[in-house]
Amino acid sequence: MRQRNVRLLFVPAAAIVLAGYGPPKEYAQQEIEELRTEIIQCVSKLSKVRGIPLDGKASIKLVVSEGGLFEEIEVRHDGDDGNVTFGKDASDMILECEPLKSKYVGPVNFTIEFR
Repeated sequence: MRQRNVRLLFVPAAAIVLAGYGPPKEYAQQEIEELRTEIIQCVSKLSKVRGIPLDGKASIKLVVSEGGLFEEIEVRHDGDDGNVTFGKDASDMILECEPLKSKYVGPVNFTIEFR
C-alpha cells in the first residue's frame, strides 16, 4: 500500500516536468561569463569617464530579468576595510549598464576585480 502512494506522488511530478513546467533553463557557464565580461567592460568605462576609481575585488549578486534589466543588485567589497562607498558606486554604475545584451535571465553570483 505504501509503495502505491509513493508512485502516485512521482507521477504528477514527472507529468509537470514533461509538460514544460519543470525547473528553469540551466545556463551554460559561457553565458554567465559573457554577462560578467559585459558588466566589467561597462563599469570600467563608466569608472574612467566619471573619475571614480574602483580598485579591488567585489562579490556581486544579481537577479537579471527579461530584456537585460536588473531586479536586484548587491555589491560587496572583498577588502579588509569593507568599503561601503565602493559597493554603492559599483551598484550605481552597474545599474547604468542596463539593458544588458546578455541573454542570461535569473540569479547569478560572481567575483570581479576592478582596476
